[in-house]
Amino acid sequence: HEFGHFFNLDHSQVNLLEAFDGNAANDDVIPTMFPFLVNGAEAASLALDDVASVSALYPAPGFAAATGSIHGRILRANGEPFQGAYVVARRVGDPRLTAVGAASGARFVPANEGGPPPASLVGAYDIDGLPPGAYTIEVEPIDPRFTGGSSVGPLDPPAALPGVRERWNGADEAATNPPDDPDAAEPVTVTGGSVVDAIDIRLNEPVATNDACAAAIAVPSIPFADTQSASAATTAADDPAQSCSTNGANANAASVWYVFTAPATGRFVIETGDSDYDTVVSASSGTCGA
Repeated sequence: HEFGHFFNLDHSQVNLLEAFDGNAANDDVIPTMFPFLVNGAEAASLALDDVASVSALYPAPGFAAATGSIHGRILRANGEPFQGAYVVARRVGDPRLTAVGAASGARFVPANEGGPPPASLVGAYDIDGLPPGAYTIEVEPIDPRFTGGSSVGPLDPPAALPGVRERWNGADEAATNPPDDPDAAEPVTVTGGSVVDAIDIRLNEPVATNDACAAAIAVPSIPFADTQSASAATTAADDPAQSCSTNGANANAASVWYVFTAPATGRFVIETGDSDYDTVVSASSGTCGA
């Protein structure tokens, strides 16, 4: 494991379920580069995920010709790339032993010397060293226990996945031909010496129907209650600056909109008590963009 770090390998969370299920009989599928030592006897033998990672950095002659690769990006529902998801390719018929994973955005390291990395690396994943065959591609959150010296991927602490665990679903991938079933999978076939590119997974996250001012939800009467997810909401160029922001007036990210006609002059109370982050609420009169 420590020699793996010396070779410049990151941690791996392939077969996370087997690592924490307390069943020693299936510990042979846990990579040596798993953040925690689960079974010393099994960790002494490299899993395919370990072999693929070392070989991608230091390939033996014939490695590229004998194996295939799957590349793509993890995208949010609004099309923005997402850093810090974990992507696993599993061979159909042998999904546990023949499995290789990578974190999205692992190669986007702005702090490295040599200038800023290409923006195309944000949210990108490269899974190399796959034996020829058909594979399902799945995306999952990086376990929140993996922090500090046990971190996985480009972010510490890990980012929460803004949607459900899911698999690449081909033509029915999320936001391409909805509704997308996150449990459905379209296999990707790789051959020796080939790269299957643009296997992009668009996360199935709740989309706010009132993201835009023009689509504001009307408050019919009071009291009124509503639940909307702002996780995929965007910020429009004409969103008004909000004066009560912590660092001065600005158009805060992830805005959702409501329209309210006061039935009488008076004081009305707005609460966002179910939000798990600091919200900013403001009232504006006039038309959208003005």
